[in-house]
Amino acid sequence: MKILILNHGLHISGVSRALVNFANALAENGHDVTVKIEINDFTLANLLSPKVKLSLLLKEPHPFGLRVKGFLRFYEKWKKHLLTLPAEKQYKKVVKEKYDVEMAFNRGNIAKMISGSNSDAKKIIWVHSDYIKCGNGFAGFKTGDEAIEAYKKFDKILCVSNQAKKSFEELFKIDNTTCVTYNLFDIDKILSLSAEKSFEKKKFTICAVGRLHESKNYSLLLKVCKTLNDRGLDFCCYIVGGGDEEKELLKQKQELGLDNVIFVGASNNPYSYMAQSDIYISTSIYEGLSTTTIEALILGKPCVVTNCTGMEEILTENGEVYGMIVPIDEVAIADAVENIYNSPTLAEELKSKALKRAKAFESTTLYEKIIDAIK
Repeated sequence: MKILILNHGLHISGVSRALVNFANALAENGHDVTVKIEINDFTLANLLSPKVKLSLLLKEPHPFGLRVKGFLRFYEKWKKHLLTLPAEKQYKKVVKEKYDVEMAFNRGNIAKMISGSNSDAKKIIWVHSDYIKCGNGFAGFKTGDEAIEAYKKFDKILCVSNQAKKSFEELFKIDNTTCVTYNLFDIDKILSLSAEKSFEKKKFTICAVGRLHESKNYSLLLKVCKTLNDRGLDFCCYIVGGGDEEKELLKQKQELGLDNVIFVGASNNPYSYMAQSDIYISTSIYEGLSTTTIEALILGKPCVVTNCTGMEEILTENGEVYGMIVPIDEVAIADAVENIYNSPTLAEELKSKALKRAKAFESTTLYEKIIDAIK
């Protein structure tokens, strides 16, 4: 198949990593894959297979192998104009070739562009979050009605968890084209990168990975660390990710006197931090399906996570629990961490359970399910 995938960017995020893994799997299985991104952020482009064609929405011309002077300034003005146009005109300006599948890998402007397609290609869109809890499920559209009419034009809507699917159907009143398909994981790459050493481990270590955004609820994590300090636990906590809440969180860290909390910033290799840690922790308010929690399972990490979208789906099956799911509450989270800290037996049990559960997210099986859904 000849497949076009549109995404916001290739910045460091769970969605971008999922896109890289999916595009690579398609290319390695013989499909002709083109990825176009909206913003000029190619941070994770080096992880894409050479077989995947990559460009901005408007491909930069390279006459005689030279870059066009001022192209990015021109591109930003072009994009600003593009987003004022109706969906059909946006599509015509972005998509210049014939494809078998046209895919919006996320919501927003790219969803609107694909909804404007008048081609015979199958139109697919991914739902990576809980659209009710995140509060911007209609992003990219002027009204909810406009968004609903656009989404009705897609042949398949791939939701990354059952709760994400439920919330989408409740918000959009569409259920005949939705299905649940988990993101792909490059397990070999994760294990390879995890072998690198990012810090010198000296004590019990907690790790959290994700952008510094209100959805990740790092303010609560800092309060948890303060509670653990007050209880006398000797530990450190690495927070891997960048984002718009950095300044506020660093101020909170200072106010709480958390010298044992280290903000690493965005990293191309969060797995090295995860692998060296004793616990993976997530204090999120909402997710779609937590990519980092699944990656922690792959690395055999005991997981302490808040009970938000997708977590029960990741960590429970047929009555068996593979990690610690707790309320979004400072004391409950601190208690779970302290239990693991004080019990090497519990820690080893959770490690074994993590590795067992990780098998449910093997890429070959998930890839086949996605391809079946598309076909």
